[in-house]
Amino acid sequence: MDISNKKFEMQKLINDENGINFHRNIDLGGYCFYKGKSFISFKLEKINDINVCVIKYIYLTNKNDLVKLLSFCINFWAGHTVKFIYFLEHARTPNYCKKYLTTLGFQMVEEERPGVFKHPYKSTNGFKEDEIREYYL
Repeated sequence: MDISNKKFEMQKLINDENGINFHRNIDLGGYCFYKGKSFISFKLEKINDINVCVIKYIYLTNKNDLVKLLSFCINFWAGHTVKFIYFLEHARTPNYCKKYLTTLGFQMVEEERPGVFKHPYKSTNGFKEDEIREYYL
């Protein structure tokens, strides 16, 4: 499968979990690690001289994929001396992130926050467009 088809498939999965045109809010231009259909997309940024991993999207089909993807990512992030991990997502179900990231030590904020997403979309997953979950470690 070529890159453009893979990116289109990822955008479809993102929209299926969140709503019509939500993919326009997710920058898939950074790193992306895959395990089957599951994936983690992220960018590495330097903020105030601190290496930060900004997770753009996590799509999971099962808990084991999360564990395997995170174990690979953690080694990659350690090699890049990442000191802080940040992830903001639209509320969705089922959500392995909500259940397991907090178990792994991530702090989570769950709230309604208008204006977080730059591009308008229509939520189709039972949550309002401004319901978010924010994780950091």
